[in-house]
Amino acid sequence: SFMAKIRARGYLLAGVDQSTYHFGFLNPLTGNIEGFDIDMIQAVAKAIFGRADASTIHFKAISDQDRIPDVTNGTVDIVAHTMTITCDRLKQIDFSSVYFEAAQKVLVLKTNHAASLAGLRGQKVCATTGSDSVDKISAAGAIAVQVPYWTDCLVKLQQNDVAAVS
Repeated sequence: SFMAKIRARGYLLAGVDQSTYHFGFLNPLTGNIEGFDIDMIQAVAKAIFGRADASTIHFKAISDQDRIPDVTNGTVDIVAHTMTITCDRLKQIDFSSVYFEAAQKVLVLKTNHAASLAGLRGQKVCATTGSDSVDKISAAGAIAVQVPYWTDCLVKLQQNDVAAVS
């Protein structure tokens, strides 16, 4: 089985985010990748190996755009990276059961009075390439600006290159 191959190799190769605070982020104080998604990977490793430590998990930082290709081509065994389950994605990959539910939010500067995506019609809104936010931005009539990582969106917002982050 696939799990037997992972066990025989001796470690789980996990694709994770390193820039989404509280989910998968590189803690600059410890040098470790931490967060909710990382805890999920540790639980999987513990189920496979009986323990979860540096010898049983190898982390690979990936972008939103790389999540599906990396798992389908075998670059990683598993991906734990904030990801919405959609019909199109279900045709390509398998998902675990839902373990976290969230809604799309929009971050704007205090000087922008938009209260939703609809209020940003015609304005640039940042999202990561490969996220379902890109389609929602376009559907609302805003201009989607795509970048590899969420932290790139924050920089664009701070530099006034975009009106919002979705």
